Amino acid sequence: MYKFLPSALINLSYICASLVGAALLILAHGLYRRLHLAYLWSALLLVLGAVFSLLKGVDVEEALICLLAAALLYWTKGAFHRQHPLIAPTVTPVWLLLVSMVLICCVWLGFFAHQNANDSQIPWRAFVLNTDGPQFLRASLAAAMMIAGFAVLRVFSRKT
Repeated sequence: MYKFLPSALINLSYICASLVGAALLILAHGLYRRLHLAYLWSALLLVLGAVFSLLKGVDVEEALICLLAAALLYWTKGAFHRQHPLIAPTVTPVWLLLVSMVLICCVWLGFFAHQNANDSQIPWRAFVLNTDGPQFLRASLAAAMMIAGFAVLRVFSRKT
């Protein structure tokens, strides 16, 4: 893949795919509440996730899973009829804690999967500056920042 696309685009696609996953975690609550806006954003993000999966390394299986999920979502589009804002009072601190726990588990799984990789000698604090660092750390940082930003937005959007 590095022969056909610049490495910056491939690295960016890893980060964007991670952001898509974090956004889908956040939108899951809106899908549970059958919000139309959550449906639209989720469908768009699933298609973008497929594109990023292909860009980051021609991961056809991952792209097909994203497209299958988008097709299943499209098939059930009639169920998403509620017109409410995405950031609603029903997003509880417990739900935000559970989303954070999912992210922590993903980071742990990334460390577990990459413990024997060649880049395991690079200190974890230097991964952003070093382009040879593990891509999963950059992607995890981006996802964590997105979820933290959502949590801060959620806290400050409460009506007191």
